[in-house]
Amino acid sequence: MRTVSVKTARVHIPEPSDPEAELRIAEIWRSVLGVADDENGASFVDVGGRALAALRIVVRIRADLGFLVYATDLYEHPRLDSFIRHVITRRRVFPAE
Repeated sequence: MRTVSVKTARVHIPEPSDPEAELRIAEIWRSVLGVADDENGASFVDVGGRALAALRIVVRIRADLGFLVYATDLYEHPRLDSFIRHVITRRRVFPAE
């Protein structure tokens, strides 16, 4: 029996970037939760995030950016940097009415 060794090349694929959208998401997060810039490392729940705040954030992101985001995304990606990365990477656009 012959064994075959396969080498795979690791390719770095950069994450999508949209600085304006990232800033707007951060502004919405801070505004709804009433947190300062230096609290970026705290999780959604740690800064007082609850279901109503999650809904407010989702509605404002949909209205301002047109991105399809769910309240559960805030619990699955509770830190601001992780949530922004998730939203920008998925970049699903909310269908126009």
